[in-house]
Amino acid sequence: MNEFILSLIKYAAIFTCMTYAYIKLLRIKPNAWDLLDLPAVFALTFVLSLTAVFVKLLVPLGFLLLGSAFLFLRFRKPLYVTVTVSAIALGISIVLYLFSFLIATLLTMSFHLVNNEYIQKTIGVVFDAVLQISGVLLLFRIKRLCSGLNPETKNATFDILLYLSIACIFTMMMLYAEEVKQYMLKVAILFISLCGLLLITWWRRHISYNYRDGADKKKLEELEQAVHEHELQATQNDFEVKAFSKLFHYLNKAIPDCAVLVESAAAQTGCNDACAAGDILSRVLQEMNLTNRKCSLQGIPQTGVREIDMPILSLFTAAEQTRLKVSTDISNDGLIRFNDTKIDKNDLHTILTYLCDNARIAALELPDAKVRLVLASHNRYPVIRVYDSGKQFDENVLARLGIEQNTSREGGSGWGLFTVFGLLDKYMASFTLDEEPQVLGFSKFIEIAFDGQHSFTVRTCRNSVALACASRKNFNVILYDSDVLRDGTNG
Repeated sequence: MNEFILSLIKYAAIFTCMTYAYIKLLRIKPNAWDLLDLPAVFALTFVLSLTAVFVKLLVPLGFLLLGSAFLFLRFRKPLYVTVTVSAIALGISIVLYLFSFLIATLLTMSFHLVNNEYIQKTIGVVFDAVLQISGVLLLFRIKRLCSGLNPETKNATFDILLYLSIACIFTMMMLYAEEVKQYMLKVAILFISLCGLLLITWWRRHISYNYRDGADKKKLEELEQAVHEHELQATQNDFEVKAFSKLFHYLNKAIPDCAVLVESAAAQTGCNDACAAGDILSRVLQEMNLTNRKCSLQGIPQTGVREIDMPILSLFTAAEQTRLKVSTDISNDGLIRFNDTKIDKNDLHTILTYLCDNARIAALELPDAKVRLVLASHNRYPVIRVYDSGKQFDENVLARLGIEQNTSREGGSGWGLFTVFGLLDKYMASFTLDEEPQVLGFSKFIEIAFDGQHSFTVRTCRNSVALACASRKNFNVILYDSDVLRDGTNG
């Protein structure tokens, strides 16, 4: 019974250190409610202590299995993350247990005056537990080690940390063997100590790698932002150059004609020629005023958000150069929602660029080319809606939409909507394609709603679309003629 109580103390300390290391490694913020986990920890400790009575060799594996199960249920992290980080946390706890055990053994030698062997052992176990818990608290106060781990980072350093921890777990099994020889015990202790040193070394390297990787990503984002700013400035300059070129071309023809008419009027004093000269001059002034308004971008909606203004400016530039008609509907509430949400501005720019480009290209394939961009708010979440007057999507394209790069347009890559769908996954945004937009002059619209629902809906009057999307279990197809909702499972 006395040995059982000592095992409870020892195992409780290991479990506590493992749980604390797991929390710190994943940078989980503890709160007062975490104190309610103590009964569960003691329960697991009790189970392991009972296991140790019968099969002591499997105690280290019991720590890993029971600890992973408890941490998975408690913090609801992905299973892979839970198991791998639990293994590393247990490896840290085992190393701390070994060092604490060696120190506690040296300290208990000073209690040789105490004749009772059980008291000596109790003092040693308590010292071991106190030193182990103190060690894990001090370990995570080190600045280089307190930033935790990122299991999603695919690098060899994280794998090495995991392998070293697993090696510590299996080596600890040797210490629990019934008839372990003295030299094997020494080898196990030496090996765990070596693994502990390597564990700390590689952990520091992992943190340094993440720091450098984060710094590189930050620099890359700054460079991308600078590129976007230069692109915007270049687009604005190009727009102004084309506007002035058009004005110069007109003036180059109008002014000589005006000069001839003025000379003729002066020579003949004819009223008709004078009136014609006045009309031409009036047209020149009108053209100049119009061009000035376009060059100052007064006719183009501007939000003040560079990542939104660039696609809008590109649309209006295309309209100036082609027969495309562009309109926008940007609500103040919609802009507020986009600014308040945690949507990365570069991702927003990517979505708007691809949607507007696809709409522009589709619209220009037909005579009456129109594109309309809407930025609005619905139920307090931001919404992007892009209308166009182009042809409907091919059924085969809709069947593979977002799964792979595909396009029905000659020369198209299919990369645009594929990229947009990747960003939808990132933000759990919803996608809607409506082929009956109820807006005069438009054949369809695409809506992106950042509502966290991650739904995909196609509204159409074509039965062929419902058949093509029948295999897409995540696609809801609404037929306008029957108002029947089809989710891809019943066709």
